[in-house]
Amino acid sequence: MPEYAQMAEIGHIAGSDHERYDGTGYPNRLSGENIPLLSRILSVVDAFDAMTAATSYKNRLSPRFAVIRLQQSAGTQFDSTVVQAMINATEEQFIQLPQTAAA
Repeated sequence: MPEYAQMAEIGHIAGSDHERYDGTGYPNRLSGENIPLLSRILSVVDAFDAMTAATSYKNRLSPRFAVIRLQQSAGTQFDSTVVQAMINATEEQFIQLPQTAAA
């Protein structure tokens, strides 16, 4: 079992994924590089997953459109470097995206 310090760090990372790069997020209104890198990555990946997953209350977006949405929020909600890394990973097929019929 991980030690307490490791669990606290995991909690800090998970608890910071609602921070926004521009500092308007929560719970601590952190901004930019003050948000842990893993939290910034988690935020982008979580948003992408939420946009491309169908639920009972919304249709899923195509991966292409989800990438456009991420780009639109780069620098405000998301770290632009992390968004670009996500885009590069999908273009280089390091990340396999689900195939959809939607544009």
